[in-house]
Amino acid sequence: KKKTADQRFAENRTYSEDFKCEPCSRTFLRSGPYITHYVRTHKTMPPEYEGRETFKVGNIWFFSP
Repeated sequence: KKKTADQRFAENRTYSEDFKCEPCSRTFLRSGPYITHYVRTHKTMPPEYEGRETFKVGNIWFFSP
């Protein structure tokens, strides 16, 4: 069974429950709001998503595995 991006990221992150925005110390429970915040506020993708191919459909971001 393939793991979701949230599951893969959760396995590799050091925070126990949340996605943490390092530049401003905000925390998010899911990757979607975290990525949206990061892009809108910091004008770049979060570091853990840099270098991955991305696709935006409407307001939804998709990432290559």
